[in-house]
Amino acid sequence: MIRLNVKGLKEERGRQDHYDLDVSLPELDSSEGQVSFAGTTDIHVDITNTGLCLLVTGTIDTSVNTQCARCLASFKYPVHADLFETYYDKEKGLSQNAEEGDDYVPYSGDEIDIQPEVLKAIILAMPIRALCGEQCKGLCPQCGCNRNVKECDCREEIVDPRMAKLKELLKRGENNGGSQEEKG
Repeated sequence: MIRLNVKGLKEERGRQDHYDLDVSLPELDSSEGQVSFAGTTDIHVDITNTGLCLLVTGTIDTSVNTQCARCLASFKYPVHADLFETYYDKEKGLSQNAEEGDDYVPYSGDEIDIQPEVLKAIILAMPIRALCGEQCKGLCPQCGCNRNVKECDCREEIVDPRMAKLKELLKRGENNGGSQEEKG
């Protein structure tokens, strides 16, 4: 948990506090599987008392251990995310001025836990398919070697699956002495 004390802040409308944090985050689940962090995460946030709620804005910088979507090599992927969240005191409830559809995070007491929102921001900033580099050549579809490490002698024949049957018929025609038009 990343708990920040907001006792003095919530008592003084218009006040803004700044926090610089260097934290270790737990592994998390994403659509691509488990995500682990490669070291600590730098978080810089400003918390402003707007009178109605606490506005948290800031940046997150970290690196995650992941696999390349093309060549399956493990590498560290740098992630930069922006944080923008609005917290409201559960005891006071949401203001009548709160716009419907806006996301508000409840808190109670003198601390807010920003960790869930930090993790969400990191997940949203990560690409769906991470690449070790823009020039990644991927794996050979025949022998499976990593083309970034070595070149293979496999002949790459790309066949549109919709045309595979036609190719098969053409080969059969060649093996039977040519097409009907040539015989005529």
